[in-house]
Amino acid sequence: MTGDRDQILLELERRLARIGRTISIAEASTLIADDFIEIGVSGTVWTKAKIVPAMTDWPPTEREIEDFSVRELSPSVCLTIYRLGSSLRSSIWRKNGDRWQIIFHQGTAAPVAR
Repeated sequence: MTGDRDQILLELERRLARIGRTISIAEASTLIADDFIEIGVSGTVWTKAKIVPAMTDWPPTEREIEDFSVRELSPSVCLTIYRLGSSLRSSIWRKNGDRWQIIFHQGTAAPVAR
């Protein structure tokens, strides 16, 4: 079961990272919880109200998620950790009914792995 959960969370991270595609306001609003907060690589603090309209204007990326892992914090809360380009990323996902929503995200600049 955790393998399925981990694959779902990886796909959700890909959707939010806009890997190979853009994201609509409706899709972003569904994936991002109302109490969401992000601390971006630049140090910018984002809320759902700020990030949803901004991210729908950002172009798709060709970077790929690497070194993806999931740590279960409770049966309905998971931490994901991965590398995307020159940053390390972590997210906290909460399961609401039958769907996962992101409640926290942080990006940290890091040297590119070799």
